[in-house]
Amino acid sequence: MINIRIIVMDFPSHRTWAEGYQRWTEKHSDLYQVRLTLISGEKWKFRMLSGGATSIDDSHNEDDDIIILDGMFDASVVKARSGHRKVLVYLHENQLTTPYSSQDRDQKKQTSWHFGMVHYRSLLAADGLLFNSYTQLRDFQRALPRMLKEQCPSDEIDWHLEKCHQLFSSKCTFLHNGLELEDLIRIPLDENEPKAIGRYRAPIILWNARLEEYKDPGSFLEMLKLVKKGSNVNFQLIVLGTDPTKDQRWYQKFHDEVGDEQILFMGWCNDRKEYAKYLRLSDIVVSTARHETFGISIVESVFCGALPLLPNRLSYPELFSPSTFGAYHLYENPLHDGVTKLISLLQVVTAHPDTAKAMQCQAKEAVTRFRWQSMGPLYNRVWSSILLGKPIGALKDNEPILSNKEQLPSEDKIIEITDASDPRVQLYRPKSLRNHALYHQQLEALQIAPVLHGGRRAMVRMVEAIQLGANIRPLSFLTTRALAQYIEHGSSTQVPIYTVDNIRLLNEIRGQSINSGDAILSMIQFPIACPMETIRPPILILSQVRNAENVGSLLRTAYCLGTIQSVLCGDPISWAAVRDSRAARCSMGTVFYHKYYRTDDLPATLLQLRQDQGMCVYGIEINERAAPLEHHADHDGVNDGKWAMVMGNEDAGLSVDVEAACDKILYIPQAHGDSLNVGHAAAIAMYELGKGSLSQPLVSHDGRGACP
Repeated sequence: MINIRIIVMDFPSHRTWAEGYQRWTEKHSDLYQVRLTLISGEKWKFRMLSGGATSIDDSHNEDDDIIILDGMFDASVVKARSGHRKVLVYLHENQLTTPYSSQDRDQKKQTSWHFGMVHYRSLLAADGLLFNSYTQLRDFQRALPRMLKEQCPSDEIDWHLEKCHQLFSSKCTFLHNGLELEDLIRIPLDENEPKAIGRYRAPIILWNARLEEYKDPGSFLEMLKLVKKGSNVNFQLIVLGTDPTKDQRWYQKFHDEVGDEQILFMGWCNDRKEYAKYLRLSDIVVSTARHETFGISIVESVFCGALPLLPNRLSYPELFSPSTFGAYHLYENPLHDGVTKLISLLQVVTAHPDTAKAMQCQAKEAVTRFRWQSMGPLYNRVWSSILLGKPIGALKDNEPILSNKEQLPSEDKIIEITDASDPRVQLYRPKSLRNHALYHQQLEALQIAPVLHGGRRAMVRMVEAIQLGANIRPLSFLTTRALAQYIEHGSSTQVPIYTVDNIRLLNEIRGQSINSGDAILSMIQFPIACPMETIRPPILILSQVRNAENVGSLLRTAYCLGTIQSVLCGDPISWAAVRDSRAARCSMGTVFYHKYYRTDDLPATLLQLRQDQGMCVYGIEINERAAPLEHHADHDGVNDGKWAMVMGNEDAGLSVDVEAACDKILYIPQAHGDSLNVGHAAAIAMYELGKGSLSQPLVSHDGRGACP
């Protein structure tokens, strides 16, 4: 039995998180036992500075294996009293980046940095710091050195800065919140609720946050006013959240500016059943927050069916990938494109309910990963690894959701380039402009020959493919600061993102004019061959296919049809065509979703596939041996998927030895002309051979790689 002690400040979100994990372990784990210690939030500043010292009682807690301490406490005090036990700190927020009220006493006296020092002492003393989002971790890594530079004595600053950067790498990572979401849609409502729900025909907009300065309810009110002014779409409003102002001026503003007839409810829900009711009523949930470390209320709202409309910053792109949700759900300015997108969502909900339902399902799927059913097992694996002596910084190798600074963007990852001759971008320069000695020195250090790829759509899809496990190694990115958002939140590898302030500098680096909206470049190692023993049918095989644009076209078709599991290149010519950036552009980036294999002896490999895997290998060719194309089926007439198709050179077709190694040669009947383009022929063949399997695509990608 592994005993885990969680000590939390009794704030609602902190307590709910701890109790949710405790309930999950009680139901689903015999190995872990979670005990809670709740400490009142009254006079929280004193309790934070005292480190929750009263929470550690050696006579009662000596059998605890791990102590997980709320980030609201000083871990150095707890660590000193914890003996052999591991002490971890879980931060729902931190005092270095959380905005203080303008009326806060410490803010006025400029002593709020004392509470940031609590986190630094915790970093020095604890066994690890876990942040509830990558966004919070990144912001903390920027804020702590800044605070140290402002407050530290000059003779100690270098030591402290070096120390904190070392500890960022070895002790810090993020572990997303686990949430109890299922009960929100399972809680039975009153018998008359469905009638009440059906009574409201206008779309319902939800505000699900406290009415505090850093949530910016003022901008939300302005959005609603502009929507009413700029469209004839009616809506109703639910406001869930407390108003901390003494005279409840925000409640009054909503009454005055929206109108009582449009407000269904405004205030704090007394229980979870009432809360679930209003979430399930809502069609669209809007945030205008200036600060957010995770977004629990947004996740809960979306899980209950609300469409999100959120700033394209803070933690929101971490929850909803810009590559998938940017077009409709993430905005840059609340009073410009935010208003436009809100009107669009209202129109979709009103006039296109089927589309709205599909969008709701897509958004809900994005947040289901935060259920305790998914996060609970991950938490348990993390604790086990730590007890085995594995440092926080090393957990990334075996934990696909848990990631640390080496996997995701940090302050050091985004590097501003101000000079076209900067040595760091020499790989991006054309032959006529580059420093050749430096260029070859960098290639020698890499010991590979990287290829330059570019285009916003292709690069966004490449990043998404890496997240899905694709075998791609990006070495660096080069883009404008405005476009960096499309890759910095999604890139799961710690590679530098070089940014320029304006497109003119990027054009100077490349020596050519680049479309400013498409200016994302990357030096990558791609394709990388997978081991042949892992190849699985159906297989698309390329033999001497030379034209990169043809390759891009047929790989795009293979992705869209969803019938191809693997791509095998049978010679250096085909491999070079896949490697060419033109293939990626013509495939709209779908080239990155496939698994690639390589062989130097294609005839022998084809015979091996037939003998070892019982595969039927079809050559697509026009000759006297060829039979008309028909769909592949086993003896029961069902497509078993155990087939491969070989496409030959654009001019010469299949070689004699490759053709001899195939089971069958098939041709596509034509009315006129000598032959079809290899891309078109491959499309017809893949569709025909794949009949019977199209309803369940074999590729792991979910098909939603839409680019904003």
